Amino acid sequence: MAAGTDTLGGAPARQGTVRDVVAHRGAGPVVTVPEDVGLSEVVGLMRLHGISQIPVMRGGKVVGVLTDAHLLAAIVAGDDAPQTAGAVADPGFAVVELDTDVLTAAARLRGARVALVLDETGAPTSVLSPIDLLDHLLRRGALGGWRGGR
Repeated sequence: MAAGTDTLGGAPARQGTVRDVVAHRGAGPVVTVPEDVGLSEVVGLMRLHGISQIPVMRGGKVVGVLTDAHLLAAIVAGDDAPQTAGAVADPGFAVVELDTDVLTAAARLRGARVALVLDETGAPTSVLSPIDLLDHLLRRGALGGWRGGR
């Protein structure tokens, strides 16, 4: 493979940027929770907003991300002590910028379930999951032709 090309057959810039993904998907305000919130409240917020991941905050900064899988594992573990969002949150999230090319964002997501776009204060402005990037790449014609999408 030639330098500067990707496995999808084009330069990374040809696949677009995180800004393109966010613009197509549309993004309202990011739902977050403080670290001391109980897990039942987190589940309620996720259901209310139709989301499967939520950043956990301390003092205006993200300290981790909770996914539906994290919550299920914590609840099934059956610890009798009340658990908080901060105690269960995964600190292993990726960070991307709006101008990050999609293939770089995808590479960063290999080691994390969620990528966050943060503003200058460290607050999240968008949450990206692998399916967001897959949808974008498929709309761009990756993997031969399916151009469905939301």
